[in-house]
Parts: sequence; structure tokens; C-alpha cells
Amino acid sequence: MRRVFLSCLAVARRAPPLGWLLAALCLVVQPGCSALSTLRTKGALRQLNGTSHPPDPSLRTPLRVRIARLTKSHLADAYVDRQRAAAWMDALGAEPTPLTKLVACLGTAIGDETPACHSGLTIDLEGVLPAPPSTMDVLKARTSPEAAAELDAERFVANTRALGSTLAALERMIGRGALPASELRQGIADGARRAATYVAARDWHRDVERPSTAIVLSGGAANGAFSAGLVWRLLEVLQSCRSAAAAGCGSAHVDLVVGTSTGALIGLVVDMAHTPGYEARARDLLVDAYTCSVNARLYCVNDTWTLSLAAGDLKGIARFDGVRKMIKASVPEAVTANPTERVAVSVDFESGSVYGQSDQDPEDAGDWDQQIDSLLASIVEPVMAEPIPAISRDGQPLPGTFLDGGVRSGLPLLEAVHRGAERVLVVNTGGVDPTPARPPKNAFQILTRTIDLAVGQLRPGELQQGELAALERRWLEYAVCNERLAPFTATTGSDVARFCERRAGTHLSAAGLRVATPVLLGPAYFREVASSWRTVWVFRPEEDVPTAAGYAFDPIVMRGLFELGARTFQHRCPEILDLFGIDGNVAHASCQLSDDEVTQRARATYKPIAACGAVSELSSCE
Repeated sequence: MRRVFLSCLAVARRAPPLGWLLAALCLVVQPGCSALSTLRTKGALRQLNGTSHPPDPSLRTPLRVRIARLTKSHLADAYVDRQRAAAWMDALGAEPTPLTKLVACLGTAIGDETPACHSGLTIDLEGVLPAPPSTMDVLKARTSPEAAAELDAERFVANTRALGSTLAALERMIGRGALPASELRQGIADGARRAATYVAARDWHRDVERPSTAIVLSGGAANGAFSAGLVWRLLEVLQSCRSAAAAGCGSAHVDLVVGTSTGALIGLVVDMAHTPGYEARARDLLVDAYTCSVNARLYCVNDTWTLSLAAGDLKGIARFDGVRKMIKASVPEAVTANPTERVAVSVDFESGSVYGQSDQDPEDAGDWDQQIDSLLASIVEPVMAEPIPAISRDGQPLPGTFLDGGVRSGLPLLEAVHRGAERVLVVNTGGVDPTPARPPKNAFQILTRTIDLAVGQLRPGELQQGELAALERRWLEYAVCNERLAPFTATTGSDVARFCERRAGTHLSAAGLRVATPVLLGPAYFREVASSWRTVWVFRPEEDVPTAAGYAFDPIVMRGLFELGARTFQHRCPEILDLFGIDGNVAHASCQLSDDEVTQRARATYKPIAACGAVSELSSCE
């Protein structure tokens, strides 16, 4: 065993810091002296090779739960009248036959037969939804009760159709024949009830005169300083608008903020900035946290032998005790009661499921301590920090092993899509392409580079997935609208087109209709849905600015990233203001500031570097 130890030590010294972990693992892969074999490449390969056995059936997520999740994510959109839409969901849950018939029809339909299945759903829902209006005149005023009811009915039908297609696809993919009727009906009932509860409780809703706005923020640990700098400037503009309502943008605000990892923490500050009386304190906290934080302030280290990570019960090197203390001391519980919805994304290691925990969903919210747990779960990188053992579900702890949402959802645009956002600012702490690297010297460097590439490339792909999901949802709604209003097409076709394209009462750029697409087409080629969905993507520019790795928090590095984020907002300022429908002299004057002016404004808010603490200091957990 002495030779084993010396060999492992040599591995660790050649490839720190990953080598130390690998050294520990190589000592404990097999008990006793058999560990010697794993130090040779043949022995390591034998350990990696093997037969994959079917998972324990008790570990598989029950089919009913999977159906319920799909049902909730499809139905829990944004509606003009939340209570009315929730009542429709409750009715569908109580009697899901229209949906089960659709699933059965789609399960056997081929090609051109599928439209008949969807038409059958529309007929089956006639007893639940209001009939289409008898004349187009009542729809010309978008704020009329008839128009609001028609908008909600079309969206509900479209989402139910999409749900039927998704459940039919699930049936085929799991390959067990038809979904058991009892599981299907109960899953739909559970999901519809949960969707109704969420939609009815949420503070914001669909507004025909103002598109709903959202910010989506990626992870990145200390590199989140880039996103923080950009958001700091945006919050300044929003506050100046609120302070000068007569200037044309007094109602400017964010309805929804979704974040993964460090993005979830920035999202908490955005939420705080929308809490009356805490606007200035939120901006100060954002600056302080992302320009003057050091390691010892944010987390402690479980200071023990590295072997404990593999042979013992230690599940992470660090614990975010400092972040928890900072939230408790600086963020008021009142953030849970303002109109802005906040969503933190994490993943459960045991099931592999992604959880978007909302502070406005009664199913997720829990008490303040449970909400903080949900935030901390979002920032825990595997091995680097201790996972969170439970998050809230219906006010009770949901046990699991919850980790950084970036493992599966680094840029959670889909969360904004599912919740009904219409204008979304997406901010990524990384560049649009991976950071180049020199040729690797060994397999360990290839391994770490592989992880970087996998995480980095996940984000553009996730953005494209979100864009396609949004376009699909809104295009289906457009199709349903044309079907319901088909009797008027021959006589008032232009009015039908205007209503179905959602052009009236919606803020549009002076440059014309725009829509983001997966290939960044720019000006819209899809007029049918261009008013329903728009995004602006902001990736960190390719400037020679130092970045951070792992859990390294250095104020000097973070200040450079923070200022880059603030300057990036200035470069994209007109585009972002147009996205959010922010107008007026006060807002547009903010776009005229130069890079130097913005940099100096940021630096004027910094604490002295000496007040931040020692960068290299690490505190031990008690």
C-alpha cells in the first residue's frame, strides 16, 4: 500500500488540483492491496468497462409524476384573467377525457390524420371554454372583455393541443404500449391542479397593452460579475424611469427573473430592487457582492483529508455559509411578496430532474429559510460544494441531492417560455464560442477541457431550444386563433390577421417587427408570431479581461468583469430599452453615456480593495 500511496501522490502532484481528487479515488476504487491494479492503465480500463444493468424500478420517477410535470409546464402559461384560466385547468383536471381522447387519437394517427385529432379536442372543450365571438367588432378593442376571453381561450386550446402531442410522444418513447389509463388520468389531474394553483396565485399576468418582461441569467461563479455589471446599469435606468414617470417610462419593470447558479443570486437582487423602499439598497448589494467579495466571506472549507470525498461521507469541499449569512443579513423577506417573480434553477442528482423554484408558486415557495435553500441549491457545483439535502414542495421538505442547475440548464430560457414571458433579455457570463486552449499535455487536462466544453456549448443549444419552444407555442396559438375566427376571414380577413398576429396594443420597434430566431435572423421573417415573442441575447464580449476559475473570488478580477458588463449594457442600451418598451428622454439619455463615464460611475460605488479582505484566505467550517 505504501507504493500505492506514493504513486497516487505522484499523480496528484502532476495534475493539481484535480489530481488530488483522482489520487484519492484511485486509492479507494478497490479495497486493500487490489487498489494497486487501478494505478495501471489496464486496471483503470477494467474498472471503467462493464455491463450496465437496468435501474432499480423503485428509483425510476413514477409515470404519473412525469405526466403531471408535463401537464403543469404546458398549461401554466400567462393569461389575461388568471382566475378564469385556472378554472379551465381545474375543469380539465376533473374531467380529462378530452385530453386522453387526443392522446389516443395521436397514438394511432399518421401524417395528415393528426389535424382531425386536434379538431376533435376543440369540439370536446366546447363545454368548458366560451364560444368564439359572433362578430369581429367586439375584438377590435383589445381591452374589451370579449377580446380578453378570446385571447385566453385560444392560448388554453393551443397549450392543451401541445400537451396532447407531448404525451403521445412520451407514450411512444418509453415503449411500453399505451399509457395506463389510470396513470394518464391521474397525472393530468395532478398537473392541471398544480398549474391552476400556480397561475391563480401569481402576481403578474398577461397584459394586452404591455408585453410581459423577463431576464434570464446564466451561472459562472465569480464571472457572474459581468452579468451583475450589466444588471446594475439596467436597474439604474429602471429606477430613473420610476423617478420620472412623466418622461414616458414610469411603469418600466421586470415581471420575471430566472437564474442558474450565480444568476439565481443576481436574480434575487433584481427581485429586491422591485421591492418598494429597497431599490437603492439592492443596487448597493449587487456592487458589494460582485466587486468586493473574497473566498472566506462567501464559503467555508471542510478541511479534512481528500480521501473523505471518495471513502467517507463528505459530499463537497466547501459550504456556502457566508452566502447564507449575507442573504439573511441583507435581503428582506419582503422580496417574496412583491409583483416580480423570481425562479432559481437546480437539479436533483438522484432523479436527474430540473427544478425551477418560484417564489410565487405555492408549491415551491415555502418559508424564507426554504427559499434560501432553493437559492443555495442552485449554486452548488458537484464535488466543489456540499449539495442541499431538501427543497420545498407544498410547504414540506422534498428530500434529494440538489446541485447547481448549470449541470443540466446553464441558461434556463425554457423557464421563461413556459411561464409566458413575451420579452426576454438573456445574459450569459461566457462568450458565444468556447475560450481557446493550448494543446493538452495529458488525459487529465483533456478531461477538464471536456467538462468546460460540455458546459459552455450547452448554453447556445439551450437558447436555441428555448427559442424554438416559444415559436412553436405561439405559432400554434396563431393557428388556433385562425380556426376559431375562420367564419370572419372571408369578410374581415385583415381584422382576423391583425388580431391573430397580436399586433394591436403591443409595443413594436420603430424599425418594424422583430423576433429572435435560433439562427439570429434579425428582422422578422415570421410576422405571425413576431409580436408574441422577442429576445435579446447578450454574451460576454471577446475582450482581454481576466476571468475566474472554480470558486476563486478576487475583487480585482471581478471589478474588471463588472465594468465590462456595465459597458456592454451601454453598447446594447437602445436595443434593450426597445425590447422592454422603455421610452422617454430620461431612459434614452442613459444610453448616451460614454464607456469612460459608465466605468467611472461604477468605480465611484466601490469600497477600497483593502476593505474586502484577503483574497487567498480560506476559512474552515466549524
